[in-house]
Amino acid sequence: MINLFETYRLMLRSRFLDLEETELHKQGLIDFCVSAAGCEAAAAFPPFHSEDLLFLHYRDRPLMLRQGWLPEKILASAMGLKFSAAGGRNLHPLLVSSTRRTFNISGPLGQAPLQAVGAALALKNKNTNPIVLASMGDGSTQQGQVLEAFAEASREAAPVLFFIYDNQWAISSPTIGKTFWSLPGGRLLEEFWGIPIRYVDGADPVACGSALAEAVARVRSARKPGIVILRCSRLGEHSSADRQETYRDPNELEEERTTRDPVRNLRQFLLDSGSAEQELCRLEQTVREEIAQALALAKRLPSPEPCLEACPADGGHGDQAEQAPFAEQGLTMAQALNATLAHHLQHDASVSLHGQDIEDPKGDILGVTKGLSSRFPGRVTNAPLAEATMVGGAIGRALAGEKPVVFIQFADFLPHAWSQLVCDAASYWWRSGGETSCPLIILAPCGGYRRGLGPFHSSSPEGALAHIPGLNVFIPANAPDAAGLLHAAFAGNTPTVLLYPNNLLHQPSHFAPSAVAGLFVRPGQARQVRQGQDLTLVGWGNTVPLCETAADLLAAAGLECDLLDLRTIAPWDRSAVLASAQRTGKLVVVHEDTLTGGFGAEIIARVATSAPEVRCRRVARPDVLLPANNANQLALLPSVRSILEAAADLLELDISWPNHGEEREDVLVVPGHNPADEEIQVVELLVSVGETVAEGQILAELEGHKATYEFNSPRAGCIAALFVAKGDCV
Repeated sequence: MINLFETYRLMLRSRFLDLEETELHKQGLIDFCVSAAGCEAAAAFPPFHSEDLLFLHYRDRPLMLRQGWLPEKILASAMGLKFSAAGGRNLHPLLVSSTRRTFNISGPLGQAPLQAVGAALALKNKNTNPIVLASMGDGSTQQGQVLEAFAEASREAAPVLFFIYDNQWAISSPTIGKTFWSLPGGRLLEEFWGIPIRYVDGADPVACGSALAEAVARVRSARKPGIVILRCSRLGEHSSADRQETYRDPNELEEERTTRDPVRNLRQFLLDSGSAEQELCRLEQTVREEIAQALALAKRLPSPEPCLEACPADGGHGDQAEQAPFAEQGLTMAQALNATLAHHLQHDASVSLHGQDIEDPKGDILGVTKGLSSRFPGRVTNAPLAEATMVGGAIGRALAGEKPVVFIQFADFLPHAWSQLVCDAASYWWRSGGETSCPLIILAPCGGYRRGLGPFHSSSPEGALAHIPGLNVFIPANAPDAAGLLHAAFAGNTPTVLLYPNNLLHQPSHFAPSAVAGLFVRPGQARQVRQGQDLTLVGWGNTVPLCETAADLLAAAGLECDLLDLRTIAPWDRSAVLASAQRTGKLVVVHEDTLTGGFGAEIIARVATSAPEVRCRRVARPDVLLPANNANQLALLPSVRSILEAAADLLELDISWPNHGEEREDVLVVPGHNPADEEIQVVELLVSVGETVAEGQILAELEGHKATYEFNSPRAGCIAALFVAKGDCV
């Protein structure tokens, strides 16, 4: 049973704060505010437990007050003053505080429910039975990510309560008939995705108290989701930028303010239940004075200074030294990533992996997670084919204290989760003034140079990712760096995207030591691949081996290159690149991303600003998609030839190329069957030298990483020579 007198006090605080903010807006002391008038029945929620998490809506002022947000801090936020390190950063009242267990939406509507579901799954098996509240407005419920949240909560039985304010308006657009529960003919759904729906009258706080207590108790005990729809009225404006009188019937507005005001209705109920008018007047005067004192305190706070940091300056890595040596024999990049993931799964119970096809027996389409789900059952799991669900859920897990790792099948699919990554994962530290971190890791293969990829399985989006403040972006070019960078991502608290070039995953060179636990690469520190004084080459990912070959050829001509593998795009090693470029006077930056907007433009702009005497060139993909035709793809991507041509231009060299003629049609080259194939074994040779074969005839049975398959002749002819034998691995 709720304490109605204290509930009324909380509702008054919210309403009087609304009135004060409206007055401050009229005085020009507030740029923007949002009214919670008509939504105060949320104050009737039973007290939340200390481990519960609340993902709040912008009309949840009563719940913010309940969770410890002081009126003076709320008013200071509205005025953009320095109430904390985060003062002035957030559009009011979208505040974040992990100590208060409250995470308000960032701005884009409909993203927080997926995070709430992820947090609920992280808390699901705790003995104290915590729950998560996911609050939203009726207009946002048709966002695709909200519908994904309902689906994921239902599938996984997440202990999350979806709380929906249904005031039947999305700014000026009526929502009747445009929500998942509002059906033709006025019918209402009783459940959605198997989740029971409870409708509550937000104008009756007493009834709300009982209904909300029952809803919370059900989710807490059953460990399953629930939906509560609060039928309320929008008594104030949508926001200070809106005037609802311009599109709503004034008689309807007046009737709502008269009959559906929860504050007025609870006051009348208290009077009818025996409370004295004088007692209520004293309470109302006390709350008015409290808000007035809060305003005086808020006005004394200073204005904040602009913050130039979007994430911790040291990334949480302290003074840890680099350790990423090569081994003569050891682990490939795929094996090093696998071993590093296994290490953290073994030693940290908060680590989990989620993605498509990552469970055994497949173990990821490129083999990176092979064996992990068998060793760590329940912690390495296949996710639904929904990138926003994967990333949004992982954000919630991170906010709940876990260390989630998300596998995106190809970097090209990241845009499905773009808003989760940009607006939430990367912003939580900055929005909270450093109080809240989101230690999320995303792993995704990137880049071309392989058959069978095509335009939407071969992108290199590091340039776009580098535009996101608060996000680390790593791209290793070898196995020890891949393991070292992944260790760095686990050691820090900054959300990180680690892009691994699929063409280098199984490269039989640049091995990592078998013992990966001690490997570490400091973000923002380039690898010095070779030293020279004639030209600076800067690359990352797939382009580093190309730069090495180009440097070898230039060395044969008596010219020594300074070659830097950038390794991390955000942060990046400005000082090393600038120092090298100033020393050599010539800079070539090589990357797979498009020329326009590629990260090479940022590097050259920085160098040109600080050292205009340095002559610079870029080698990058033209501003087109990569085709599936392998020869066309290779013609567009950076190559040893294009790198040498750029270098020759700067070094004022003449360069010529031998003509090898047309590709020979009498030689058959067998491509790999799968991008994960490290080698192909000849299981059976079905032809012999001198034999005549027809087009389409089976020549051999081969076995790759994932399957045994047949190799058929692409043309008719006579077998002149065989370069492999049964049992060979190539």
